[in-house]
Amino acid sequence: MNVTKYTLTRLYFRSSFIGYKRCYLTSTTKKEDGLKIDSKPPSEIKCDWIGPPDQLSNMRQIRYYIPPDETLAENQLRLQREETWRWNHEYWTKHNQQFFEEKEAFVKAKTDLLGQYDEDDAPRKLTPEEMSEFYRKFLNENAKKHGNYNREWYKKNFLLLWPAFKVFVSRTIKKVTTR
Repeated sequence: MNVTKYTLTRLYFRSSFIGYKRCYLTSTTKKEDGLKIDSKPPSEIKCDWIGPPDQLSNMRQIRYYIPPDETLAENQLRLQREETWRWNHEYWTKHNQQFFEEKEAFVKAKTDLLGQYDEDDAPRKLTPEEMSEFYRKFLNENAKKHGNYNREWYKKNFLLLWPAFKVFVSRTIKKVTTR
């Protein structure tokens, strides 16, 4: 069996408005039997590392860069950003697990009701219309939880503005005075 294997690694940088550099690193290995995305961050980073999405939460993994001369304001902002990311990750991990468990139970119940095989003796697959029943029910049952999440998400991100502004001002002053 001939297995072709190649690795593609891309590294690119982007700056945010508060002066953080972000590294986006994707390393993909292609094999005949499928595609594997490597999600290990480099051992030494010089900017925020943004990795591929987590398999459970679908949130991109982030490893925050800690500069050697990190100020107290920068430290507080970084810790608050990490906590916000962890909170998001935990919420979406639980939510997605619940979603897939309920979806699997719905599909099993529906195929048991309609029969395991269709009229051509092929394994039954539910139509989009049949699946829409599940999606509507799931969204209706979780509407309050989604609303609470959205309010909390806005609150947590709004609370990041003041520390980010303090860091921006201190970095601007540092740049102006060192010229």
